[in-house]
Amino acid sequence: MEQNNNEIVLERFNARRRLVHWIHAAAFFVLLGTGLTYITPGLTFLAEGGIPGTLHRIFAVVFLAVPLIYLVIDPKGFKEFVRDSLNFEKSDIGFHLRMPFYILGKTQGIPPQGKLNAGHKLHHILMGILFVTLGVSGLIKWLGVGHMGPAMLNLMGTVHIISVFVITLITLGHVYFTVVYWALPSMIHGKVTESYVKLEHRKWWDEELAPKVKGSSGSSQSG
Repeated sequence: MEQNNNEIVLERFNARRRLVHWIHAAAFFVLLGTGLTYITPGLTFLAEGGIPGTLHRIFAVVFLAVPLIYLVIDPKGFKEFVRDSLNFEKSDIGFHLRMPFYILGKTQGIPPQGKLNAGHKLHHILMGILFVTLGVSGLIKWLGVGHMGPAMLNLMGTVHIISVFVITLITLGHVYFTVVYWALPSMIHGKVTESYVKLEHRKWWDEELAPKVKGSSGSSQSG
């Protein structure tokens, strides 16, 4: 907890969580870029020589290893992440009803949200589902050659491309909200201001952070 320009600055994401986030992001964008060289007319010449394919397989392993990496380097954070992502509340319904306004950068009327708002939870769930469809279809396409028939390989190819399309749309939405609500700094240095938390995560502030801040202030004054 820090003080900056008369405003409290709090840690939202620790260094290990930020590391996992950027490993995941880097792996995804390398996979997207190398994969596009195989399916985009006009870019197929880039796939000649096999380098994009090799990079695609290397970063596919990294991408699939992200949950394990998170679990190993920060088991407590991983469990909290899963718990918070699956912690559905009545206020989530109100958030989604106000989603059109939230998309426009307006938070008025949105029920107080916890450390993860309802949009974050939906994002994480969809990304989890797509992680499975991408991983399974990709592994079958990679390792199933010679063991699977053409029909199965073609089906997995279709599933893979659809999954890539959907996860790319979701990622673009994620980037959009990061810009609208200026959330990028928190994923770089992990810190957020008191005003930001009260705007986006009022329930988290009221139930968890405010008591700690008051307790810290009380300890400082008594000392």
